[in-house]
Amino acid sequence: MTASRFVKFVALGASILLSLSVAQPASAKAWTPTPGSTLTGNQFMANTAENSAANVTYSVLYNESRADSLCQEIGGAGCGANDRLNGTFVMPVCTDAADTLCISNVAIFKEGSAATPATWVRQIKAPVVNVASASAATIPNGGATQIYSSAVPNASGNTSYAVTAAINVAFAGGKLTADDYSVAVVPFNEKRGGFVGPYISSGQINDYTQPECVFLEDNVCGEIEDFSAGTRVSVTVRVPAVANTFLGGRMTKVDLASARTARGVNLTVTGNPVAVQQLELAVDAANPPAGLEIRRAYAKQTKRFSSLKAINTARGLLANKASGSRTFWQFNNWDGDLVANSLASKCASTAGIKGMFATDALTTDGFVPARDGGAFKVSVNGVLNNPDGKQDAGSVDVVLDSRFARCALGKTSIVTSAPSAARGPGYKATSAKQGTWIKASLNNLRYSGIALITVR
Repeated sequence: MTASRFVKFVALGASILLSLSVAQPASAKAWTPTPGSTLTGNQFMANTAENSAANVTYSVLYNESRADSLCQEIGGAGCGANDRLNGTFVMPVCTDAADTLCISNVAIFKEGSAATPATWVRQIKAPVVNVASASAATIPNGGATQIYSSAVPNASGNTSYAVTAAINVAFAGGKLTADDYSVAVVPFNEKRGGFVGPYISSGQINDYTQPECVFLEDNVCGEIEDFSAGTRVSVTVRVPAVANTFLGGRMTKVDLASARTARGVNLTVTGNPVAVQQLELAVDAANPPAGLEIRRAYAKQTKRFSSLKAINTARGLLANKASGSRTFWQFNNWDGDLVANSLASKCASTAGIKGMFATDALTTDGFVPARDGGAFKVSVNGVLNNPDGKQDAGSVDVVLDSRFARCALGKTSIVTSAPSAARGPGYKATSAKQGTWIKASLNNLRYSGIALITVR
């Protein structure tokens, strides 16, 4: 089994590509990268098109014990329950109280209204990982993206939402371990045409993803839409108990709830979607701007840039105006980053979830703030104006488990602050306590350069 088999859920603000026109915003209903085939001459694409979730919408498992062969049924032919298995599970819907690695609740509702559960419609038609009956009591099935409907329409008037909760898994001796996970809710409309969904042939999965589709089935594209204003989303997933979990999110007005169970943690994340700026540039491969930090560019390629400094370079090339925007509701766990901050083993939390850093900034230097003395700090960046020419009003939300905050910062309450250059009209910092969580928010940030956000 090689590391390339895994889906590594990369930084939420860092998945970035390029496009043909600097002056013209993207024309898609919800912004997606311009295809490389539209480039002319010696141009290549460079942009910041952010992924909606994991880059798979179905479960895929490989058998390390048998030359990395595809595993379609654990305990079935060619895939022993005690073999070494590795891959990615996309969580199905929970069917009973004992289920794990599953989605137990989704609510899509208007802010200020009760969190009425959304209606589950179906699981998309895609490869899954089944489990033979002899192992079903201890090993969960792998599923695919789940489709829900809500009374709240998205920006195009459709009421369909795709929910993808993906997690990296490994099995050894019939025992499951799981670590990196990503959960996203994406509004979509069903577009029909000559689309090809993922399928298994000759022991391999054939997959032809398209950036404008949150999922693909034969003749069907789940064409990505934006959330309508005032939408609020809540998702509960059952995940394994991990001692060092910290979350990074694309949302605002965040609420967290977590409870330990016999098989792990029930985690509920609630928040409002945010609009994240996107940048796209058509660049001469023979003379790419050094500040974009792109190496060895070739004509017709797609390249990504995501660093804080690269955004400063792009700001000048784009006259400080985003070339596109898209709404997101998404979160990942960043356990490895918490370990790197030397807080993993020292500072515990009430139910294993230590907190969340959520923002609509175009990019950050990490979704787990680094400790600096008695404070947490993280830098964010974006461009000043949105595609409509109006100044962006950014947001940052920090939620910490109170037990973790006392250990990490010596605080029972927290406040956030931004430098004066990042304080736009109506800038506001707020803080509150909700049960075992302490919260702080910044609103109306001005993305005019790299801004250091401080949590004390």
